[in-house]
Amino acid sequence: MIDTCYLNTSILRFDPSKLEPASGSDALILDLEDAVHIRDKARARSRLSTLDVSGVQPEGLTIGVRINSIRTQEGFLGIAAFPRSEACLGRLSFIQLPKVEDKSDVEICRSVLSSKFPSVKIIPIIETPAGVEAVDRIAAVSDAMMFGRVDLSASLYRANPAYVAYARGKFCAACARHSIAAIDTANFSTRSQILDAAEFELDCLAALEEGFTSRAVVHPNQIPVAKRVFTAPLLNIAEHDEVIEQYNQAQMGFSVSNDRIIAPPFVAHAKMMLRLYRPETTQW
Repeated sequence: MIDTCYLNTSILRFDPSKLEPASGSDALILDLEDAVHIRDKARARSRLSTLDVSGVQPEGLTIGVRINSIRTQEGFLGIAAFPRSEACLGRLSFIQLPKVEDKSDVEICRSVLSSKFPSVKIIPIIETPAGVEAVDRIAAVSDAMMFGRVDLSASLYRANPAYVAYARGKFCAACARHSIAAIDTANFSTRSQILDAAEFELDCLAALEEGFTSRAVVHPNQIPVAKRVFTAPLLNIAEHDEVIEQYNQAQMGFSVSNDRIIAPPFVAHAKMMLRLYRPETTQW
C-alpha cells in the first residue's frame, strides 16, 4: 500500500523522542534541503550522520531523508553523511533527490547506497523544466516521484499556468506508465495560504483528479485533509477486482453490467490501479 501523506520537517527540528513526530502522517521527510538554511548545512549533515530512528513511533511510520541535489557539493556530502548505524537499518525507507534532471541522478544515488541500504527507495523530485522533459526516463528507474510545484514555478519568469499544467500532466502520465506513486506538493507563497484548510482541500481534490496519488504537506493541520482525500481511492479498490472478474465471465469483449461498461480499456485501468494500491496481487 502506498503512503498518501508525507510531512516535511527540518532534520534540525526533528525530535525522535516525541510521541508522534509525524503528527499522524503516513510518512515523515527529514529535510536537509530547503528547510535548512545554507549556513546550517554542515550541522544538518552532522545530525544525519548520527541519526537514530530505531525507536520512533509509531512503528509503521515511513521515514525518509531529503538531501540536496546530487549535482551540487552539498548533495554529495549529504549522501556521504547518510547514517550507516544499525539504529537506522530497517527504518529509513527512502531518500529524496531534489531537482533531478536525468535518470543518472537516481542511478548514481542507488549505486552509492546499495551496499548498506539495498532496499532504500529513491524518490526524485521533478521541479525544473529539464526534469519535466526527462520525466519518463526518470520514472523508469524510480520507486516513486514527487512534483515540486513551487520550485518549478519559481524557475520561470512568471508562474505560467499553462506550462505548469502541461508539466503536471506529463508527470502523472509517467508515474502511471511505470506504476509508481505520484506525490504532489502544495502551492503556496504566504503563511495564510498554508493555513487555509478549505483552499487546501480543493487543491488536493483537483490533484487527485489529475492523477496524483499522494500529497506532501508542510504543516500538521494539512495532514487530515490530505489523508482523507488521497485515501478515498482505497475505499473503492474492490471495484477494480469486480471489473476484472466481470470481464473474465463475459461472453463478449464489450459488455454492460449494472450500467458499467466492461471492455479491455477498463480492465487495463483496473489492473493498473491494483498494481499501484495492492501490488502483492498482480497475477490475473
